[in-house]
Amino acid sequence: MVKGIVCDVLTQLASVAAQEAEQELRLVIGVDEAVRKLQGNLLTVKLTDACYEMDDVLDGWNTAMAKLAIQKQAKEDAGKATHSCSEEEGMLLHPLPFMLFPSSS
Repeated sequence: MVKGIVCDVLTQLASVAAQEAEQELRLVIGVDEAVRKLQGNLLTVKLTDACYEMDDVLDGWNTAMAKLAIQKQAKEDAGKATHSCSEEEGMLLHPLPFMLFPSSS
């Protein structure tokens, strides 16, 4: 009789121990899967941040290039304005023949 009770208790303890071990195994497997998902999310966030940083660098580059183009155009326009003024001034320095000889009317 004692032997039967001991066998029943041991069987129940083995069953409980097996259930606990199975539950812990599921938790460990679940943690591994959760860690993999979190690593994937972290990689995605890092890549997104890197894309935003590259976009900022490209925006800065484009702004600098546009600024240089505007400055170059302004210098060219200033050079043209100076050049056209000197042509006009040059024309005034060389009087036309009718200015030299007034008409006798």
